[in-house]
Amino acid sequence: MNTTQRQPMNERRYIFFAAACALITGLTTIAIHQIKIPSGSFDESVLLYKNKVYLWLNWIILFHCLMVLFSMLGMALVIEKHSRALAILGFLFFALFVFSEWERTLNNLWHVNGLRKKYTTTTDLNALQFLQYEIQHRLYQSNVKFLLFTIGFTLGNASYGIALIGRNSLNRLLGIGLLLWACCTALAFIVDFFPAPWMDTVVSACNKYYQPIIRLAIAYWLLQKARNLQSSG
Repeated sequence: MNTTQRQPMNERRYIFFAAACALITGLTTIAIHQIKIPSGSFDESVLLYKNKVYLWLNWIILFHCLMVLFSMLGMALVIEKHSRALAILGFLFFALFVFSEWERTLNNLWHVNGLRKKYTTTTDLNALQFLQYEIQHRLYQSNVKFLLFTIGFTLGNASYGIALIGRNSLNRLLGIGLLLWACCTALAFIVDFFPAPWMDTVVSACNKYYQPIIRLAIAYWLLQKARNLQSSG
């Protein structure tokens, strides 16, 4: 088998792999948005560092982001055949999303949880005041990273959606779905600056119901693309 024959085979295998990753993201996104972590007073939130559900949720988020990155690379490999610029641009935006969410999550797991643990074991009043300020400051920074996360995710979906909407049949349907998803994630960004109950409702419904559906649609689309490569190989 020569190099030109191996390349399509490797690409086909990766797209099959990307389809599996997209399927996993459909399952992990359900867990992420259905697991509820009680958000009570500051003193209650300080104890999150030893809450096993909270800790597992953060590790699920890290794994979820990695699966998103793998699946979005698979999409980029397909899209770049007819729209290279949008494929590259979209993947870069998804990489931004993963970087910001990994940084935010690891900060919570290591730094913020470390501060929380110190807060529960410290008796000095001045140290307690400093730790409380530092914990709250770090959580504000986490919100900033969430806004960066929504920007990357919105623009990534928009780039892929625009690339696909001009195609035919299943491509167009997925393109519409991605553009709708981009609108929903854009609302998650806007609502932080202009709070509105209806936007909160739309974002919550998107997270709980639309996200798993569109991720499964991506998995199916990638699977079909891999099968097409197999039949033409």
